[in-house]
Amino acid sequence: MLRLIDGNNVFRRRFETLGSTALTNLFYQAAYIPLGVTQIWVWDAKGAKDRRRKVYPNYKLGRVKASDEFYQTVRLFQTLLTHSKSMQLTVPTYEADDVIATLALGTAQPVVIDSNDFDFASLSCARIKVEMDSKLPCTPKDTRLYKTLVGDKSDAIPGFVGFGQKSFEKLTAAEKDLLIRILSGGPPTLISNFGRFSSWTESLTNRFIDDVANLRIYWKIIELLDVPLDEIPPNIIHPTLNIGKANSIFKDLFLPTI
Repeated sequence: MLRLIDGNNVFRRRFETLGSTALTNLFYQAAYIPLGVTQIWVWDAKGAKDRRRKVYPNYKLGRVKASDEFYQTVRLFQTLLTHSKSMQLTVPTYEADDVIATLALGTAQPVVIDSNDFDFASLSCARIKVEMDSKLPCTPKDTRLYKTLVGDKSDAIPGFVGFGQKSFEKLTAAEKDLLIRILSGGPPTLISNFGRFSSWTESLTNRFIDDVANLRIYWKIIELLDVPLDEIPPNIIHPTLNIGKANSIFKDLFLPTI
């Protein structure tokens, strides 16, 4: 089994819950991986947001920036991981989401993804399981359409203004299919005739038509990107298990050892 951990997402959540003891807790899990499991912590690369910001400049703007102290703690944990059994992977210019999706879809073995980012829900199937703390607001297959129309505050995607959870739940399968065809770049006739094939009011239909260009941008940046496979192996950090070195670091930090 392949276990893929969304590094920035998981570490931040555990650190906010456990404080500095998250270092010991997470290292223990990385050092004592069950037989038959390959584990990879995947991290965002420097400038990883730039690719999507070229399409949508507001992408992930407005997030509360973590302190320098927090990032120093992340780097410390990355050092600790080199003494565990868990590999690490950072692909230059790519977000961890894209790297994880590429790895999950590129293998035939069972995959578990540890992340609270519900973008990964779209990958859910019999072979790929996504472990999340929060409840999904829609079915996994509707994730991308949901985020496009309803929005996603964490990514600074406003969605279709005035179109919320209840509106999304009223969409029929035929309407979802038509919306996907339009957002994917369907011909102008699909847009102009949208009102004929949906139950939307004339006012809502007209607002949608006026906003299609923006919605297509949101649809594009939400897509999980393919990462060139030849860029993955050279960027994997292989660990060497050394509990003694890890415990030495924990002692220096006055943290529990394992």
